[in-house]
Parts: sequence; C-alpha cells; structure tokens
Amino acid sequence: MRVALVSSGSGSRGGGEIYLAVLAEGLQGLGHEVVALVPEQGRMDELAGRMGLWAEVRRFAFRATYDRRLRPIGAWLDRGQQGRLAELFRGLGVEVLHLNQQVAEDGLDLVRAAEESGVPWLSTIHVGHSAQALGARLGGLRDRVTARVLRGAAGDHVAVCEAARAQLAARLGAGPRLHVVHNGVPAPEGLEAARAQARAEWGVEDDAVVVGTVG
Repeated sequence: MRVALVSSGSGSRGGGEIYLAVLAEGLQGLGHEVVALVPEQGRMDELAGRMGLWAEVRRFAFRATYDRRLRPIGAWLDRGQQGRLAELFRGLGVEVLHLNQQVAEDGLDLVRAAEESGVPWLSTIHVGHSAQALGARLGGLRDRVTARVLRGAAGDHVAVCEAARAQLAARLGAGPRLHVVHNGVPAPEGLEAARAQARAEWGVEDDAVVVGTVG
C-alpha cells in the first residue's frame, strides 16, 4: 500500500512529529510505500531529514495553523490553500492519507483539503482538550469552528488514549468516528541487560515494582 503521512507543520521535535516519524518507520518495515509531506519552513528541516530514512519526502508550501493570527479560523477560511492542497493530495497516487493534528483545531485546512481531494483519509489528534479549556484567545469561537469542520468531515480520527477520545467525543458528539490507538515506541536494543544492571545497582529484586518518571 502507498500511504501519505502529512505533517501540520508545528515543528520538528514535538511529540506529534516524533510519532509521525515512528509511524513512517513502522509502515516501511511492514512493506508499505510511504510518502511524507513536510511543510517547507526551516523549522521542519530536522523532521524532513529524519522522515527521509523511511519515506519519500516532499516539501510543500503551507501556512500552518499556529502561524496565523486567527489560528484555526484563518485556516478554515483559506480556500485558496485548501484547493492547492487538494490538488497535491490527488496527485500523490496514494491509497490513504494520514493527517497529523496536534490538537483538534490544528490543520483544519488539511482536513477540508483531504475531503475535497476524494482520497480516503484519517487523522491522529494527539490532545483532546478544547481551546477554551486551555484558556486560548477566542477559545469558544475556535472550538465552534473546529467542531463544525470535524463533524462535517467523512474521515476517521484516532485518539492516542481513552481520555483523549472521551474529550473529543464530548466536544464533537456522535458525528466523527473516533478510535483509540495507543502510542508505541520501538524497544531499544539491550533493554533487558540495562534493566538488570540498573536493578542490581539499586539493590532492587527482579520481581519488585519500580516506578520511574521523566520530566
């Protein structure tokens, strides 16, 4: 299968973009052909380089949601960009588009372009909180625009945990199809040996429960 992974252009080092690179690696490992669409802004160069290990990378002109003064409202109204993206998506020759949305309001222009393109698509929404709940400027209006776009879209959406799915369901209602696919990361080589060494240094028995945090 030929699959396109589309970045919403927020940056190279966010959790959502790392997820996209891991997804490319996994899909390629399963024998799929991966095309990565990465916005041409300089802040996306690192991600493009990483994605190039597992995918055919195409840079494209794109004004990201958080480069806009009105955030998702501007993306929603930008029919010119949506039309250009729809044409780009149609020309990829892929069976499915995957859109990477950091939050539900991120990449509404990508969603509308995917709808217009006629290519089957889905998106991953990493954070379920609303703009209003996060105290964002014009949060209530931004949430209404987001709900309108996503309720009217035919694609499926993936949440990365049950809590995020519940937040999105409460905001969007029964319209969008919401699924949970938990995040995964590749296990590093030598993990068992490192685990045994750390427990020996700490004096912890093998069957004892150890809780760790990373901040």
